Amino acid sequence: KFFPTFLAVFKNKTYMKLAAVYTMNLTALTFVQTIIVYYFKYIYHDEDMTTIALLLLLGVAMICVPISVLVAKKLGKKRTYQLALLILSVSCLLMFLFAHTIGMTFTLCVMVFAGVGIGFGYVPPFAMLPDVVEVDAVQSKARKDGAFYGMWTFFSKIGVALAGALTGLFLDLADFVPNVAEQTDATILTIRLLIGVVPAVIFLAGIVLIRNYGLDEKTYNEIVKSAE
Repeated sequence: KFFPTFLAVFKNKTYMKLAAVYTMNLTALTFVQTIIVYYFKYIYHDEDMTTIALLLLLGVAMICVPISVLVAKKLGKKRTYQLALLILSVSCLLMFLFAHTIGMTFTLCVMVFAGVGIGFGYVPPFAMLPDVVEVDAVQSKARKDGAFYGMWTFFSKIGVALAGALTGLFLDLADFVPNVAEQTDATILTIRLLIGVVPAVIFLAGIVLIRNYGLDEKTYNEIVKSAE
């Protein structure tokens, strides 16, 4: 039953939509995470500030994780996830449009704002996934938890690997030369695109894709109660 089980996972449109958005989220974040050190090193010429920026980003994210749970109770899991993706998208566009000219202080403020997006985006997918798994078990009369969670991990690893590989490819195409202080205009533009426009477009695509996600809290409760 190995192949039929995994085939059933791929046929579950609700699951595939959620998994796709989560994978896109990780892909976009990996672009940012990979390229941020290049941004500080070759645009600000201050590589050491990368650590401060990441500490701000992750520190705010950690604070916002429990807050996101409260927000999700008011807005719902899907809306909270969309809000997180929107915050991250706006943050990336701010980096692309203004950070290279306004300066370091502005960038650190954007890191704080983006931290809110990361914190708000951490809980919803992991709260939505068990709902999908449970509804599938109710409707199909068979539990496929291992397949669902296994493919979830597989998809996420693909997204992370793809973003890392594409970052290196784009830098090569832009004639990036490691450890040379003054990079070409093409290289600088590529770095800005990889921390700005590219992840922003992916985040926005995630917002659109999950817009028609139908398994909200009300629907989930109705399906589960009907099986009791």
